[in-house]
This record gives sequence, C-alpha cells and structure tokens, in this order.
Amino acid sequence: MNGPRILVASICLTMFLPLARVYAGAPAATLEIQGDPVQPANAPVLLELAVRNTGPAPISYWCAGPGDYPDATDFIATISRTDRPGIPGRSPLSNGQQPDGLGRAVQIAPGRTLRFPAAVRPLLPPGEYDIAVACDRAGRMQDGVVKVVTWPAMQSARAFHLSVREDPQLLAARDASIVAKVRDHDPFARHVSSTWPRRPVREALIKDLTGDDVVAAGRAAEGLWGDGLPPGIDLPLIARVILKHLDPPKDGTCDIGLMTKLIRAGDPMGVGAAPVRDAVAKLATARIDGPVHERAMAALDLFNRTPPSLTVRPAGDSMREGGSDFLAALIGLSRSADPGERKIAYRRLADFPGEPAAIGAVRGGLLDDDADCRKQAQATLALIERPSTTQPGAGP
Repeated sequence: MNGPRILVASICLTMFLPLARVYAGAPAATLEIQGDPVQPANAPVLLELAVRNTGPAPISYWCAGPGDYPDATDFIATISRTDRPGIPGRSPLSNGQQPDGLGRAVQIAPGRTLRFPAAVRPLLPPGEYDIAVACDRAGRMQDGVVKVVTWPAMQSARAFHLSVREDPQLLAARDASIVAKVRDHDPFARHVSSTWPRRPVREALIKDLTGDDVVAAGRAAEGLWGDGLPPGIDLPLIARVILKHLDPPKDGTCDIGLMTKLIRAGDPMGVGAAPVRDAVAKLATARIDGPVHERAMAALDLFNRTPPSLTVRPAGDSMREGGSDFLAALIGLSRSADPGERKIAYRRLADFPGEPAAIGAVRGGLLDDDADCRKQAQATLALIERPSTTQPGAGP
C-alpha cells in the first residue's frame, strides 16, 4: 500500500519543485518613503522613494531620461489627513521621466537600494497627513510586447507623516532651492518648476533666459517649459530671446540646444505665434548655414502649413509691429542660394497682399532658375497683386 502513496508523493514533489524554484527566483522588493517632514503649502510635496531589492534576482526598470532613475508614475500615493476626518485620496506620483521611448533597462542587483525623486500631484492645503506609496506588479508594453522590465508588487511598510504649513519663509526657501537646482541642470527640479510654475521661480529663470550666458539661458528654458510648448503669454518673450541671439556666441559656446528649444516653442497653430515666426525668419537669414539655420528653415516650413485663415494679413498690415521685420527677412530669404529656401520665401510672401516690396520680391521669383520656385512665385503673385474678397480688409 505504501508503494502508490510514495509514487503519488514523488509525482507531486516533482511537479512542485520547478514551481518552487520559479517562486524563489521571483523579484521582490521593499519600499520606503523619505523627505522633509515639514513642507510648504501652495507647492507640490516632494518625496524620495527607496526601493531595496530583497529577492535573489535583479530587478530591472526602464530608463528613458532625462534623469538616471525610474519613472515615478508606476507608483501610487494614498494620502490620509490625520488632523481631521476625511476619505483617503489616491494620487499618481511623477518625476518628469519619459515613460517609454528610447532608453535602456537598468538593473537593481539583489541587496542593493535605489533612491529616486517623486512629487505628489495635488497641492495639499495646510494640515497633517500620512502618505503611503504602493506599486503593483507591472510590465511595460511596447509594440504589443511586454518588456523584461517589471516591478514586483510592493508597498511602503510605514506611512510618511507630513506637516504642510502656510509659511512664506519655508516657501521662499523651496523656490530658491528649485531655482538653484534648475541652474545646476537637475532634471527633477526642471520637472517641478515647469509643472507647477511659481512666480518667483519664473522671474528668476526669465532673468537667466534673457541674459548673455547661453548655457544658463538653455537651462532656464528647460525649467520654464520642460519638454512641452510654452503658454501663449510667453511667445513675445521667446521672440525677444531669438532676436537677441541672431548671431552665434562670440566666445564659441554652442547654442544649438537653446536655439532649437526656442524655435520649436513657437507653435504655428497657436494664437500669438506671429512674433516667433518673424524672429525665426530673421534667424534663418542671419545664420546662413549650420544646424540653427536648418532648424529655423524647418520651422518656417511648418509655419507654411498653417491654415491661411490664421496667417493672411490685411493689405498694409506689414507695417504694424513686427510685420516689416518679417517681410524684410522673407525678402532676404528669397535671395538664398538654396531653391528650397527661396520657395518657402515666395510662399510666405503671400501673407502681404498689396505690399509693393513683397510684390517686387515675388516678381523676381518669376525669373528664378528653379522651376518649382517659379511656379510658387506665380501662384503667390496671383494672390498678392489682386487680394481676394475673402481676405480681411479686402474690398468688395
């Protein structure tokens, strides 16, 4: 009778051992929350998460920058107010890391601890809070395939107690710290300053942006707008900075990063983008070659695709603020040695119906050596010599 029982036990053990080995080799981790126990109201709560690999196998995470740490959106904070009754709230964390895209898998070896910054999205009113953080077991999907990058399920063993206070000095110290870290090229500070803009921080960064130091100006632009488009209120500022740097730095400092950021900031579909467009046109004519010139030309080509209802100006409007500068820049561009640039100039001169200088430049395009340029000049001349009745300011 013992024979069958031993056989069954052997079979069960044989089936269980591979599962036990898989389970024993599964990634495991603990999670701790650190940070200043007293933080200012009207500002995001800033934390540091510490993930310790307690399993036998490495833990991998996907790092796509700009910092050298994980994306905090995989982690969720549960916020409970302790000084008055309330329902706990849940909030995703953030730290400005790209969730996907080009990057690399980075490993946390067994027994090692990784620390990285994270911000709680809601601005908490003054009070006392407990914050717990958790992460579900997660694998990232890309192109329909789960990457090898997987977080094990984990939850902070202890809640982090936080006092949020209405304290002007505490808030001023936070602002000064963020500005200093943005100047030091800290990616998390850049995320905080651009996601939750504060007037003192903006004023300090705008001063850097409009200064003579190209490196400081580039970092200020990142701190003001991050990786996104600036608000429309900042477009005149962007145009002013572009015009300040029409010529390359005399000390040989590379300004490609700064100028690329400024050029891309002028959303051609946005209201008030005309000053940036005018400045970019002047930049394209001032920098006759090189990467900045190429980026300026690409931006002008993007402006060309903007619906006419957003770009066509009334006859004589070129003499308004910025218009004459743009016209002069386009006329200069129409004399470029590059036929692609001349074609762009002829197309954009359609924004100046009835303007004698524009008409003269386009008529010159009728004799252009390039057939496509001549064709574009003919099409533009038909528009600006006889303004359409559908254009603003045109007669019946």
